[in-house]
Amino acid sequence: MNFIATGLPACFLYLAAAGLQWWGLKHESQRRQTLVNAMGAVAVGLHGITAWMELVTPDGVNMSIYVMGSVTSFGITLLAMGSSLRRPISDLFIGLFPLAAITLALSMFAEGNYTPRPDLTLGIYSHIILSILAYSLLTIAAFQAGFLTYLDYELRHKNLSMV
Repeated sequence: MNFIATGLPACFLYLAAAGLQWWGLKHESQRRQTLVNAMGAVAVGLHGITAWMELVTPDGVNMSIYVMGSVTSFGITLLAMGSSLRRPISDLFIGLFPLAAITLALSMFAEGNYTPRPDLTLGIYSHIILSILAYSLLTIAAFQAGFLTYLDYELRHKNLSMV
């Protein structure tokens, strides 16, 4: 299967879900939130398939900067989608989904000059996976801090329409 066939719909769904979430800041609706979550879940699934196809090649593991950026943004969106089931953090999708769409598009269309490595051990694989998860959590925390800083600014200036 061609990774563009799964990557382009994922990019479109990410951007549509982020736009719908942005529009929904002033138009609160449970139905809209369900649609955003469904679009995000499908986009994350397609992104995972695309990232896997780009990462694991017949020549070995492709760890070019664009592919690793795509894998990292997949981890970020996967963790954010999972966290949104328990906590109301779906406003973060406004920033996270376009980031994922950009990194996914870069990994599909930008050429890298990395040579895939066929000789990686299980320890290196686990190190890579754990470091991507750690970076994903830190990125989500940074987006959350930025969003809360913006809301604090709006509250201090008595602009309650965004809150």
